[in-house]
Amino acid sequence: AACGWRDSLGESADGLRVYGLPEIGHNYTLGVDSSYGEANGDLSCVQVTDNWTKVQVATYRAHCRPDVLADVTFRMAKWFNMGYVIAELNSIGAAVNGLLESGLYNYPNLHHDEGKEHAGFWMGKGSKELLFSKTSSAIAAMAVKLNDRTTIREAMMFRVGKGGKLGAPEGEHDDAVMAWMLSYKPAGDGETGG
Repeated sequence: AACGWRDSLGESADGLRVYGLPEIGHNYTLGVDSSYGEANGDLSCVQVTDNWTKVQVATYRAHCRPDVLADVTFRMAKWFNMGYVIAELNSIGAAVNGLLESGLYNYPNLHHDEGKEHAGFWMGKGSKELLFSKTSSAIAAMAVKLNDRTTIREAMMFRVGKGGKLGAPEGEHDDAVMAWMLSYKPAGDGETGG
């Protein structure tokens, strides 16, 4: 089945859930959706997908500052075989990308939009629609496996709303599903990570 939650192999108090351990020879992509870290605001989220099996293997979700999210992303990426990181560039995401790209982390496996010098993925209306199209088709074809309950719930609610805007219904979150959509890389879709 494309969606079917399972208990995580381990869960930390800070929001990390692991559904599968890194495997030698596998490439991983990490999708990162940033927030400001405000207690009543959106959550920051990192999703890890195994590029070979298309299985969601880890998630991190928390109200955290961009510097903390950059550190968590760096550690998760290193753990998952130097995974390919696609972090949203919009708004506070620029700070996360800047920290990952800088001398502090100097992480080498970061996504750069075509023709752009700095790391990050610009989430415009067209790019969001393309991500939604690819991932919803993959879910419908049962070509992916989501393990995390929150991600599954958000994916089921994600839709076209007022004015044609894609996202969660009013009062709901879409941070987990947005990060997962960034982490999902269809076969033949650019860099493979690792």
